[in-house]
Amino acid sequence: MRKIFKNLTPKTAFDKYVDTGQERPVEFFLTNFILDGYTDLTAMCTRYAIEVIEDEHRLATTEEISHVAKLLEQYIRDYVKKIGGVSKIKLYTREECDAILDQDWDLVMDTIKKFR
Repeated sequence: MRKIFKNLTPKTAFDKYVDTGQERPVEFFLTNFILDGYTDLTAMCTRYAIEVIEDEHRLATTEEISHVAKLLEQYIRDYVKKIGGVSKIKLYTREECDAILDQDWDLVMDTIKKFR
């Protein structure tokens, strides 16, 4: 396993690959997958790790992808435990997610326009 992956902790993995600057990043992560029909945290983290590592690093071994997925899952489980359990998670509504994504898209488009 490459050093870039070996040195990750659950927090650094989440911060590097997931945290989008939302007020409640874990809830945003979970909401997006739940809205797509996922109910299993391990499956969510595995799917996400495959996609994000491909985008960020192009190629990675299955060991590296699995390592990142496990770190993300551990971070989320630790977060849930810290806030007092699953019942304390406040998921976003579909409308809130759509509004956030629209806002992010507008920001990207504004940035692109500045460099034209």
